[in-house]
Amino acid sequence: NTQLKDIIYHIFGRDITAGVMPVHKETEILTVDGYIGKPFLARGNRNYEIYFINGRYSKSRLLTKSIEDAYKSYVMKHQYPFVVLQMKIDPARMDVNVHPSKMEIRFHQEETVYKLLTAVIRGALAQTDIIPQVPPKEDKTQTSDRKKNERAQIPRGPEPFEKKRLEAVAAAVR
Repeated sequence: NTQLKDIIYHIFGRDITAGVMPVHKETEILTVDGYIGKPFLARGNRNYEIYFINGRYSKSRLLTKSIEDAYKSYVMKHQYPFVVLQMKIDPARMDVNVHPSKMEIRFHQEETVYKLLTAVIRGALAQTDIIPQVPPKEDKTQTSDRKKNERAQIPRGPEPFEKKRLEAVAAAVR
């Protein structure tokens, strides 16, 4: 199965998969596809910032900064988002010869890539209902009036322990 959400489910579990949102954007320079986590999935380290560039697992300070800046107003300081992104960029627009492992990448148009990725993530965060809906509280006077009406409609006789007391009182009076 090559479905990214299924892969996230099998690696990270149901709770994290339930808190991710899809992201897809195609531009002339960059194509972004994948999932970003809702802010409550933020963690204390960057281990869950995962991105692939042209099918290869990569690291880039620029992309890390872009992702974290997009989440800046959504998470606390020293908290880092959950992100699994697949990006495609023209190989002529990047340099993979930064590190011998070829894992670190630099871009020729860094500012443009930074702005595009930040805008894509912020747009996805802004469109999604991040805060759960909570129904408004009822007015206490309306609630107490309703309860009084409910009590008034229920015919009540004496409680079982009261029956014996009332019989004892009636017998003493006779």
